Amino acid sequence: LFCSSIFTYPESCVMDSYTYQPIGHVESIFCSRNGALRQSGLSQYARASLTINKTFFTNPDHSLENISEYSHLWLIWVFHQNTPSAVKAKVSPPRLGGERVGVFSTRSPHRPANIGLTLAKLEKVEGDTVYLSGIDLVDGTPVLDIKPYIPQYDAPHVAEISTQIVEAGHDDAPHVAEVSTQVADAEDEYVRVEVTQPEIKV
Repeated sequence: LFCSSIFTYPESCVMDSYTYQPIGHVESIFCSRNGALRQSGLSQYARASLTINKTFFTNPDHSLENISEYSHLWLIWVFHQNTPSAVKAKVSPPRLGGERVGVFSTRSPHRPANIGLTLAKLEKVEGDTVYLSGIDLVDGTPVLDIKPYIPQYDAPHVAEISTQIVEAGHDDAPHVAEVSTQVADAEDEYVRVEVTQPEIKV
């Protein structure tokens, strides 16, 4: 049962638009989209930095406190170099050799909301700046938000194993320790395979 089955929302709410201001702009080794990678995590040498601007915070460096505890970060950003064109429900990603599929089953930059998502490795934090590797972002890309990558929640197979821990009960139980090891192994495997050697998608 969803809320929409109980409440009727005015049509104006359905068609609302939203405006966001970037928290900063990426400084990247990729000067144009033609030379940028199609997918993050393909190369450890694909480096970039992001400096948090002072639009939102008097001390932007405070917003990055404790973020170095995480190995990877999610970046939510804007396809700012998109050429004006009508958004199509079906597209032909290069990896499919001309086959047309639904736009939401692809990572095409041409979508109703031209927002991108990148998983990048956090190399270091210095003051108000994060240094990243494995990126696929063009220099000057506006970043709307950054969030920590947490395997227990962000990797489905890890999350399923974590649920077993909760259901198992006491921490000193042997079977809980065994499942905990599975979580650690699954996290390592995810970062090794999915991040450093992901399937290229567009």
